[in-house]
Amino acid sequence: MLTPLITGFFALGGVALGVILEPVRAVFAARARSRQERTERCARLVEAAITARSALIRLNTIHRRRTLRADVVGQSEVFDVENIYYGARNEIRQVVGLLDLFGPEELAKHGRAIREMDRELGKVRFDVEDAVTFERYTLPSTVRQAADAMELEIQSFTEAARRYIR
Repeated sequence: MLTPLITGFFALGGVALGVILEPVRAVFAARARSRQERTERCARLVEAAITARSALIRLNTIHRRRTLRADVVGQSEVFDVENIYYGARNEIRQVVGLLDLFGPEELAKHGRAIREMDRELGKVRFDVEDAVTFERYTLPSTVRQAADAMELEIQSFTEAARRYIR
């Protein structure tokens, strides 16, 4: 007779404790989902920004090869690199929009700065300067400065993102 009473008492206590702790569990689960979504957004932005930067540098190399060496560069190569760039640029716009919508504001601000650095690098992607010969691994100074500025902004974003995704 005592065993069912004790079992019933603990079962009732367990149910009551579950009801009390359910809202707390739901809050922790929502925070974990939010952190996971923010982590995925940050990773998408970094990957897209690095891809866009690399594609723009590649486009500059192709353009200089055409201009300075009079190489015949296949239009399909240019088309492929441009597709990679515009895909990455689109991804940057989408993720920055999501950061603007969901925050935090510091990440949204850094995301907008990455987008602006991408625009600046895009403006100088066809610069050749006054070079007379083609050097594959030596970029024109305007392209190098814009690429380095974008790289620094990506690093700044990742430093800020680490504080929000841990």
